Amino acid sequence: MSLARVVAEANNLAPAHIAALLATPDPAVALPLLVGRSCAVGFVAPAVVALIRAVPADDPAAALFEVSPHSVSILPTDPATRTLLLERLLLAWRDDPNVPLLQPSKWRNERYSVWDDNGRVAFEIERAASGLFGVRVYGCHVNGYVVIDNEIKMWVARRSYTKQTYPGMLDNMVGGGLPHGISPTDNVIKECFEEAGLTITASSLKPVSIITSFMDSSERGWVPDTEYLYDLRLDESFKPVCQDGEVHSFELMSMGDVRRHLINGEFMPESGLCAIDFMLRHGIIDPSTEPDYEYIACSLRRLLPFPGPRYSA
Repeated sequence: MSLARVVAEANNLAPAHIAALLATPDPAVALPLLVGRSCAVGFVAPAVVALIRAVPADDPAAALFEVSPHSVSILPTDPATRTLLLERLLLAWRDDPNVPLLQPSKWRNERYSVWDDNGRVAFEIERAASGLFGVRVYGCHVNGYVVIDNEIKMWVARRSYTKQTYPGMLDNMVGGGLPHGISPTDNVIKECFEEAGLTITASSLKPVSIITSFMDSSERGWVPDTEYLYDLRLDESFKPVCQDGEVHSFELMSMGDVRRHLINGEFMPESGLCAIDFMLRHGIIDPSTEPDYEYIACSLRRLLPFPGPRYSA
């Protein structure tokens, strides 16, 4: 596998394919998920559309959706009502042994925000169900690194073997989903302590970029993903220690080893993209020797078709 292949596998839903589905929906592939019958916020696969159609008419959750040949619309106008009815429906699916799409073992009991085209929260959704509706998800990742004798080395985590997603795969030193109601920076501060035992302040963090991708994952569904990236140079004496059980181990790797593990497919998808972005920004990937340099650099920041947040001070 090449670095370009790593990027491509995390972006296996091509922009042209997504644009075509929005312009001419195909019920056999996916229907756009609309808020207020006009603002597209996700995609609903045929199996999920079938589950929506099967909701009994006397179930309060039946008032949540309107299904047409071209779209699935969320009808209530109030974000709290949307969230409440969706949660009721998802819990029923989770607890129904005849619905394999949402297994109890995958339930996170954590909600993500789904944003409208005004930068406001349209509704909240259980994290484990986000891929069923193809809504944008967000995360925050920290590239923890040291410089020893002018050589950059990166702290790499191996995910716990009991994680619901990508157990045992390699990860950035700190990384986690962005729950509803918390800013990226505050989330990073929280995650730094939980995953690496690192107490930091906003002033010591350096936000450097975002990466975006759109993946059709057999494990998670359709995932239009955005990751907020931070670089954190650490003292040579620092050793991360996980506090929440989500990391199996840490290893300080040379960038050559990081590249080797990337090419071997050992990183979880979005974490691999974060590491590749770090290598680009720090000149570790050289345009004079990497034949796919332009493709890699341009593919890390694709425009996603759905609206996102507009944070302000």
